Amino acid sequence: MRFLTSLVLACTALLSLAAAATAESIRIGTTPTTFDAPLLLAKQKGFVEEELRKAGRASTTIEWVSFQAGPPMNEALAAGQIDIVAYGDTPALIGRSAGLQTRAVGIASSGWNSVSLLVRSDSPIHSVAELKGKKVATQKGTTIHQFLITALAEAGIGAQDFDFVNLPMGDLGNVLVKGDVDASAVGEPILTALEQRGGVRLLRDGKGAKNSIVPFVVREAYASGHRAEIGAVLRADRRAAAFLAENRDQAIGILKAEINQPVAVIAGSVAKFDYDPALRPEYLPELKKTEAFLRSQGLTRAAVDVEAFLDDGFASELTTR
Repeated sequence: MRFLTSLVLACTALLSLAAAATAESIRIGTTPTTFDAPLLLAKQKGFVEEELRKAGRASTTIEWVSFQAGPPMNEALAAGQIDIVAYGDTPALIGRSAGLQTRAVGIASSGWNSVSLLVRSDSPIHSVAELKGKKVATQKGTTIHQFLITALAEAGIGAQDFDFVNLPMGDLGNVLVKGDVDASAVGEPILTALEQRGGVRLLRDGKGAKNSIVPFVVREAYASGHRAEIGAVLRADRRAAAFLAENRDQAIGILKAEINQPVAVIAGSVAKFDYDPALRPEYLPELKKTEAFLRSQGLTRAAVDVEAFLDDGFASELTTR
């Protein structure tokens, strides 16, 4: 009897080990900000779990991992600690250039008006051209950095013609309001927060200069065997975007649990984004511009084949099941 009991226990242990070895999971990287709003909403609403069940992947476990910036996301991708992430095009392309085996399978958000160049409301500066020789702040190596350099170049201002101040995103508004710099290039949701607080004035928005594209990026090693899981995330994101559009006030209230901003700021910020997850053709030339910008600034060395980086093979997965 003791032998039979031991045999049963041994078999149970082996079965548990086998189940653990074959258990599927997906680890999703997010940022607690409005460019990830639908993904964060999908997390709160349980949409990914629902889409996994519809796809016959009910046993797949989900791990949500929050990051504050792009570089740690690249580190996590390199270490195989996350499988899919929604983050800015600049860190995504920097990672790919550095050798990450990744591909972009969708778009979490985009927005021409989600970046802007601001001055104090009492500033004597009324055009971008007047920033020549002035102190201008933004965070280097970001989408907003690209916007700033592009906007200044359009006004005939080169890198040597102004005093560049490199600061973390959270400090850009404070230094402007205090008068420590003449202008700041900022993004969402800080942009909306500053506009609502007052004391600043718009000098130039991002229209025509930089579309802030936030791709869904997956590890190639994961993508090759987890099409259903990736498709579930993309469909959940699209559902959440629709929920946000149709139930704005309710959705904003839910997002407050993920985004540390007042409800009014979240509401104003999400209005500046396009949350369609499809990889549309117009993104290709914009991402090529970003890739060229990163090399021109010495932020990357190896060129990235942007067309190879974009994988529209998951487009069919966006169809509601």
